[in-house]
Amino acid sequence: MRCYEIRYLIAVVCFALIIGGCAKEKVITDPHTPEEIKYVELEDQAIVIDYGLDGMVRQKLEFSGAKVVVDPNYYDKHEIKRGDIIFYDIPPDAVIDEFQKKEDIVRVIALEGEQISIKNGQIYIDGSRLDTFYGKLLAYGLDKNQYKKIEYPGCEDECRKSNIEYFETEVAEISIPSGHIYVLGDNSLRSIGSLNFGPLSKSQVKGKVLGYLKQNQR
Repeated sequence: MRCYEIRYLIAVVCFALIIGGCAKEKVITDPHTPEEIKYVELEDQAIVIDYGLDGMVRQKLEFSGAKVVVDPNYYDKHEIKRGDIIFYDIPPDAVIDEFQKKEDIVRVIALEGEQISIKNGQIYIDGSRLDTFYGKLLAYGLDKNQYKKIEYPGCEDECRKSNIEYFETEVAEISIPSGHIYVLGDNSLRSIGSLNFGPLSKSQVKGKVLGYLKQNQR
């Protein structure tokens, strides 16, 4: 190989490395959804549910044991948005037994027409990393490294191994069909959501969760 060919080859390789190094990761954010759950007044037509599950728990026992205010008519006038917390009917084929609750609350992650995938527990929308507090699969608000440092009584080696594997969940890219959304609990290790039954039909949505009921009511 001649010297000028070697120099040309080196220049091509260097250029490729520079371009590769400069390429920025694509991200999608959600600056509109607050992480903190607010307290709200009970308005006309809103309903209150006593929520006893832990599918939305992060590190402050969010929603667990709380009175939760739901507006069943909200989506008559508003579009469903990413980050919304919804009250919904669990699809019948995801109901395990007669003792399981038939309704639950979850967060909207992806919208109709979008592509969603999960790689090593990280959620991607249309190939862009979802960079927000609900953009990863967490357990009680903890990521894999944080979870490994904590001991949970009653969850021994096999239990912990299974839970740690959950953080490495992989979901091949799928398209969200028209009239559907992709939903997950913030504590998706413990919740029922699209990891169990796939995209959720909008017809299953019963209302938007507005927040906790103010303590001076009911």
